[in-house]
Amino acid sequence: MDVTQKKTGDPRGIIIQVFFIFAVTAAAIKSGERLLEAVNLAQYFRSFTAVLLIGIPFIFIRWTDINGSILGFGRIRAKTDMRPALFIGLPVIALYAAAWIGYQYYYRNRQFIFHWDIALILVVVEQLCLVSLPEELFFRGFLQGLLTPPDPDRQSHFKAFFTLPIIMPAILFAAAHFITEPKAFRLATVFPAMLFGWLRNRYHSIWPGVMIHAAANVAVFLLQNSFQ
Repeated sequence: MDVTQKKTGDPRGIIIQVFFIFAVTAAAIKSGERLLEAVNLAQYFRSFTAVLLIGIPFIFIRWTDINGSILGFGRIRAKTDMRPALFIGLPVIALYAAAWIGYQYYYRNRQFIFHWDIALILVVVEQLCLVSLPEELFFRGFLQGLLTPPDPDRQSHFKAFFTLPIIMPAILFAAAHFITEPKAFRLATVFPAMLFGWLRNRYHSIWPGVMIHAAANVAVFLLQNSFQ
C-alpha cells in the first residue's frame, strides 16, 4: 500500500480509517478498564492505556508500508522542540494558573498555599511517560500523521488551527476523555489538543506538545493540592 497514493487519492478513505482506528482503540481501552476493575487491578488502568496508545501506532506501521516518520517521534531537538515548549507552553500555563487561583480565591474563598512533596517527582514521571507521551503519540503523531498530506503546508497562522489534520484528532481526543470520564468539562480538552496539533504541524514533531501537555497536567496537580 503506497501511503502517498492513499493520502492524495482517497482522503475520504483516510478519514474512515482514522475513525475506525479510534473506535477500536476506545473500545479496547473501555473493555480493559472494566476487566481490570473486575479483577481488582484498576490501579493499572493508566499503564494499560499507555501501552495501547503507544503499541497500536507501531503495530499499524509495522503491518503496513507507511513510513514511521509520520509519527513525529524522532529525537528531541533542543531549539525546535524545547524552545516552543518554553515560549508557548509557559505563558499558556501561567495564564491558566492565574485564572484558576483567581477563581478559587475570589469566588470560592479558598486560600492558596503552595504545597508539594517528594511525590511530585512520581507525578512528573507518570504524567510524562503514562499520559502525555502516549496520548500525543497516538493523537498528534499517529492520527494527525495519517491525515496530514505528504507535502503539508506548515502553516503557522491562526487558520491552521482549523485544518482537518488538526481539528479532527483534537475532537477525537476530547471524545476519548469524555468516554473515559463522561463529564461535560472533559470536552474542553479539545482546545489544548488544537494547540498541540498546531505545534505538531508547525515543528513536525510531537515533542513540544508532549512537554507542554505534561507540564500542564503537573500544574493542575499542584493547583488542586494547594488550596485550603
